[in-house]
Amino acid sequence: MLDKIKCLFYAFVLLAPCYSIYAQGIQSDSTYHIEGVVITSNRLTSFTTGSKIVELDSTVLSQNSNNTLAELLANQSQVFIKSYSIAGLSTPSFRGMNAGQTAILWNGFNVSSPMNGGQDLALLPVNFVNNVKLQYGGAGALWGSGAIGGTIHLNNIPEFDKGLSAGTSLSYGSFNDQQENIEVGISKKRFISTTKFFHHQAKNNFTYNNIALKGKPEQQMKNAEFNQNGVLQENYFKLNASQSLSFRLWYQQNSRNIPGSMTSIESQSNQVDEAFRSTIEWQRIKDKTSYFLRAAYFDETLNYTDPSINLTSNSQTKSFISEAEVKYKLTPNQFLNVGINNTYNLAITKNYASNPTQNRTSLFGSYQLKNKKSTLRSTVSVRKEFISNGLSPFTASVGAEAWFLKNIRLRGLVSKNYRIPTFNDLYWAQGGNPNLKPEDGLSEEMGLAYILHKEKFDFEYEITAFSSRVNNWIMWTPNNAGIWSPQNVSKVWSRGIENDLKIHYTIGKVKLNAGFHYQFIQTTNEEINTADQSSLHQQLIYTPTNKSISTIGIEYRGFRIGCTYNYVGYRYTTSDNSQFLKPYYTINVDVSKHIVLSHLKMKAYVQVNNITQESYQIIAYYAMPKQSFQIGLILNINQPNK
Repeated sequence: MLDKIKCLFYAFVLLAPCYSIYAQGIQSDSTYHIEGVVITSNRLTSFTTGSKIVELDSTVLSQNSNNTLAELLANQSQVFIKSYSIAGLSTPSFRGMNAGQTAILWNGFNVSSPMNGGQDLALLPVNFVNNVKLQYGGAGALWGSGAIGGTIHLNNIPEFDKGLSAGTSLSYGSFNDQQENIEVGISKKRFISTTKFFHHQAKNNFTYNNIALKGKPEQQMKNAEFNQNGVLQENYFKLNASQSLSFRLWYQQNSRNIPGSMTSIESQSNQVDEAFRSTIEWQRIKDKTSYFLRAAYFDETLNYTDPSINLTSNSQTKSFISEAEVKYKLTPNQFLNVGINNTYNLAITKNYASNPTQNRTSLFGSYQLKNKKSTLRSTVSVRKEFISNGLSPFTASVGAEAWFLKNIRLRGLVSKNYRIPTFNDLYWAQGGNPNLKPEDGLSEEMGLAYILHKEKFDFEYEITAFSSRVNNWIMWTPNNAGIWSPQNVSKVWSRGIENDLKIHYTIGKVKLNAGFHYQFIQTTNEEINTADQSSLHQQLIYTPTNKSISTIGIEYRGFRIGCTYNYVGYRYTTSDNSQFLKPYYTINVDVSKHIVLSHLKMKAYVQVNNITQESYQIIAYYAMPKQSFQIGLILNINQPNK
């Protein structure tokens, strides 16, 4: 039965381009979802046919403006966030994959560390971006190495001719959590300049029951303080009717103490992170041809100290990224995109025998074909990467999307993906393995959606089935001498079902929003190249089989009350699945009031997290707070242009 389903799936994805050519000649009087022919600067909006993409709306971003990206995704998405307590490392997991198999893009540039292949989401403030999109599944042909499980897109989208603006937000919460944000900007018809500042600090001295000790005594979290500061500068210029220029500067400094686990002695470790990120982009958009030139420079440092064991570890990475891209409209229904990307990475640390460098050059291209009504479209994408250490991965994807009976959408995607070994994998002084092969695999997904938009009622339901196999999975294991070293040890298969339901309903002055998202995932080792076979066909550790999120919100005359229910199922803590963490759920409630006075907008809110005081752990023996609250005030002033 599974083979028959796969045959139908591949037939739909691969034969859709042929049907699209035929369908261009079909005329119909029915009303369909007609898409305007617009060439944009982002491959995400143009060449992701067949992918599941979820955009977090402006209301959700506003409600979480004083939170980190880790908190936003943990409470508002199907992405599982692996968090080592409230002040510890927080990394994403899409569809059972690990953090290194998630690409994190800021305005199209990959900000994942070349040393470990990931990014700590607890260090990324939500208020520094105004658009967040989650792309589920493989997208290596579009974004390169690491885009196996999913991709997080963080964007700053400008709005011209909005006038002068200023805003501030203040919040205070449990455990002496304090945050201040300031934003000032000017938006003219041809020029935008915006500056954002933020400061965030907390003691995180919450109490918890230490289940590792006899009697489960109540203890207070120690060594969990943090202090964050950052500034973001954005500038956009319309040079003429067809050309634009933009550049952004992001500086951030983070100092945090790292709490220990319930089984360890009191931690004394501290970590100081400093990041400088800059980008520049030039666009020339005409009717048929558009040109894009982009460049970025990232400089990030990490200084870790632990006086208890007399340990100091300092590291620095520098990345230079340049990209050229051309989009061409071959016909009103055919589009071609080609480009070249060069990424140069440098790491400076005593943890390696030397300071390694890596130069990567990628050639990529996409072709899209659709019919006149945009009821059927298909996209083929390819990417070839040349790496200075001799690796030369190739990847490709084919996606298709079709609308039936006005409201039914069927989509499918087949993609080949890869992840190259990180600097830590290759060059770590004790255990690095320069002979590692890149991870690679094939992903498939198919989604069926029913979408209904009325004047006062919106209804969307989609079910998605997916499968992803990854070969040469890189895993750190101890050798005969007890030294941990990365090896290509296994083949992993992740498969599952996702359900997404969203409802918006307006009754007079009352607005009702509701959502339900459920995910079932099995991620298992299918082959293991080690003597220990106990994890064969077992669920990967810290990969929940079941995860669901339910949300409901009611608005009336500026008042809003919302509730979020988050359930996370069993997570195994040993590779043979003999030990596990029990499922947990949290319920968060928020109440807010919006006031509009001429050019002034005000919002006051109260948010209570985990109102049932659920005692839970995301990672074994790392405590999470039972209950917390946050109160805040947001002020925004806008003076339109005359």
